[in-house]
Amino acid sequence: MQNRVPFVLSLIAGVIFIFQSWTGSIGMLQYIAVIPDVVPELAQYEWLFTLLLYVLTAIAGLGGVGVIAGGVLLTRGRVGTGKFVIGLAAGMSLIGVLVNLGTNIWLGGAVGALDILMLGGSLAAFVAIVLSIVARRMAGTGGTAEE
Repeated sequence: MQNRVPFVLSLIAGVIFIFQSWTGSIGMLQYIAVIPDVVPELAQYEWLFTLLLYVLTAIAGLGGVGVIAGGVLLTRGRVGTGKFVIGLAAGMSLIGVLVNLGTNIWLGGAVGALDILMLGGSLAAFVAIVLSIVARRMAGTGGTAEE
């Protein structure tokens, strides 16, 4: 089986995402639907913004499952597709972590930021994001660091 180490890393990252119930920041995506209301010239493209909202919500909802699915694709020889899926799922999760952290800083100042880091949820999500980035980087090299 090729890309064993990237698969294991993506599996661990996906499990962390799932146990933390961490997906992308789906809540902030609702603002995409408001764009045609704010900019009247874009009202004729409201269907496009709705479609974009549905696609991004589906990608954000993948979270850990998407990272694991990307890892499985890496082992099946679909390295490009696996990297793409891992990148989408982990990227949306990264946006979710940053939005959550930014919201806590905005509402609670530095104490709010430290409070969420103390809870461990964001820290675990950062670890999962780093693991998925490492898995993506290692994929295609045979899954070992020495090659």
